[in-house]
Amino acid sequence: TSSLLIESGDLSGSSFLFYWNCIYAIILLYSYRYKGGKMSKLRIFACILLCAVMLFSSCTYSEVTGSEFARIFLADICNMDFASAYKKVNESTKNTISQDEFVALYNQIIEGLSVESISYKFISQQESINTTVFKYELTYHSTFAGEITDEYRLCVSKGQNEKWCVLWSPSLILPEMEYGATIKTSRILPQRGEILASNEVLA
Repeated sequence: TSSLLIESGDLSGSSFLFYWNCIYAIILLYSYRYKGGKMSKLRIFACILLCAVMLFSSCTYSEVTGSEFARIFLADICNMDFASAYKKVNESTKNTISQDEFVALYNQIIEGLSVESISYKFISQQESINTTVFKYELTYHSTFAGEITDEYRLCVSKGQNEKWCVLWSPSLILPEMEYGATIKTSRILPQRGEILASNEVLA
């Protein structure tokens, strides 16, 4: 099953907090100096300690691994937050399909198959410095067709800006799906059988 992780953004929360506190400490130091005030050794030590703690937390949490990024993307899919998932795909995909088209493509599956929920099961991963291949089973829990489970390979890599991105294609929705494909569903009702009694048709 999937678990919800934090979304990656342009600047992680810990990094933002670190830079903000550094700026605050610098402003504090200069304001005291400008006003001719004297800072106690305890206050100076507290400012230095604050910067050191935030630097450590920034280095620890700001960078996610490729497999963690893959799980973040799949968490968006399982939560049916397709707009958020789109933000994590590579630039080549964004040049091929717009966010509205991307979301509409997933919604075709959700509405066409009456999908109530989505889940995934981890199988394996191959991880290197700049590339990760994440293998998993994805299940659409549908009231129309029951559980639809297929095996997928999700590739993530670091782009020119050193940020992780998903190498997306429609085959991550359904294995046979390609660009330009649409989803259509239909219900075929079984023909009613004849009811016989002593070789005589009753109904």
